Order: sequence, then C-alpha cells, then structure tokens
Amino acid sequence: MRQGGFTIVELLVAMLITVVVVAAILAIFSGFSGSFYGQMTRIQNQDDARTAINQVARYIRMATSSAGHDSSLSNAIITALPQDIEFYCDLSGDGVPERVRYYLDGATLLMQTREPEKTKTGLWKYAEDYATNGVVVQDAIRNGAAPVFTYYRYAGGALEGFSPNSDAQRREIKTVAVSVEVNAKPELAKGSVILATDVQIRQRYEGELK
Repeated sequence: MRQGGFTIVELLVAMLITVVVVAAILAIFSGFSGSFYGQMTRIQNQDDARTAINQVARYIRMATSSAGHDSSLSNAIITALPQDIEFYCDLSGDGVPERVRYYLDGATLLMQTREPEKTKTGLWKYAEDYATNGVVVQDAIRNGAAPVFTYYRYAGGALEGFSPNSDAQRREIKTVAVSVEVNAKPELAKGSVILATDVQIRQRYEGELK
C-alpha cells in the first residue's frame, strides 16, 4: 500500500515547472518594464529636444543689428558655423541688443550672452569675450559631427545651402535650419529623437542710418 505524499521525482518535476513559470513571468515583466521605460525616455527626449529647439529658433528669428550700428548693411550674424552660431538679439527687450552665442560642446548645447557697454564717447562696445561660461540649453545631444545649424541663401530664385565665411556671405543668410538629436538614456531608448525646424530671419537693420 502506497503512503500519502510526493516522491522525490514528483517534487523535482514540480520545482522545475515552478522555476520555468517564474522565469517566464520575470521575462515578460522585464520586457514590459524595458518597453515602458524606453517609451518614457523617448517622450522625455522629445520634450527636451522641443524645448531646446524652440528657444534657439525664437532668438535666431529675432536677430538684429548690433547696438549703435551705423551702417546700412546688417551685421546681425557674427558667426555661422555648423555647430556654432553667434548673432545680435535684444533678449531683454530694452532696445539694446545683446551678443548671443549657441554652440555644441561635446554632447551639450550651450548659450552665452554679452551685453554691450557704453564708452565715454557715447558709443556702444561689445567685449571680445563673454562674461560667463555657457549656460546649458540641452544635454545629451547626439549630433556627433552632424550640423546643428545649416545656412541657406537665395540663388536663382530658390534656397540653397552654403557655408558663409565672410561678412558679405553672412548677410546673404535667409534661413537657418536647426536640428538636434537627443537621447538622454541610450541604454533605455535605443533610438534618438531628432527634431528640426527652419528659421527665417530678416537680417533686421536697427542702426542709426535710415
């Protein structure tokens, strides 16, 4: 007569089945968690990229001539490089444009500003350097060698991309394309978020000669 209870073989089989079931549940949970956190990271990346690109685009669109500019030719854009743009813009709304710079340093997009000072002769003067280090606009930029800023001018009635390297060529800039690729946590979100916008500038002249 067989006594009640389980044999060793039955216990081993039960344990094996339990291990398999638990492993399957953990795998499903891990996959769900990874997908969830990956999606949340992509949403955060998108929000961060949109915030950064909106700020940059807004100020580039406001590019104007420097304070006290006394030429009929615009000097709104000072530097126009693929990962570095410098221009004049009235950030504070006091009628005196600041010098503004956006540039990519490794994986960080930074912003610098410099207010002009009035000399004893009443002329406005901008210092060559910036008073402070760059303020972080956005971390985790994954552009690498790809441009953040691309410049366009009219040629033959259509826009064409070009690399402005002189004052005359910088005055030809009509549109600046801004593009950032962001991924704060590549270990969670496999794909980066890329946002781009085209900014039309008027090269506004605000000098003393009308």
